[in-house]
Amino acid sequence: MKQHENQSPASLNEALVEKWKKRFMFEKEYSEKCAEYLARRLSGAINHMQYGYALIAFHKQDATFQLAKATLIPYESFFHRPYEVQRVESTVVYWDVEKQAWRSFQLENLLEWRPVC
Repeated sequence: MKQHENQSPASLNEALVEKWKKRFMFEKEYSEKCAEYLARRLSGAINHMQYGYALIAFHKQDATFQLAKATLIPYESFFHRPYEVQRVESTVVYWDVEKQAWRSFQLENLLEWRPVC
């Protein structure tokens, strides 16, 4: 993760959680508690996928349920640049391990995630 000037990874992470929280509250009318929970779960999933595998559950755009084994490990070698979490605005790109393809989901559509081997 590329750091902005003097920001530590922890402060950058907190800034992103706050940004996403506000987005969920404003655009989706989520309660503050729900928006913060979702933003923190999303941050945890992204942080974990940069170094490992996660089972992610989310709703696709057509409202169907999707479960995928996801990672960001091949990001840098595929896109020839480091993954920059601060660039995440509305969607999360991930490598679908089973489909062997890049996929994405909208931030607010994440339901849950768990680390997997």
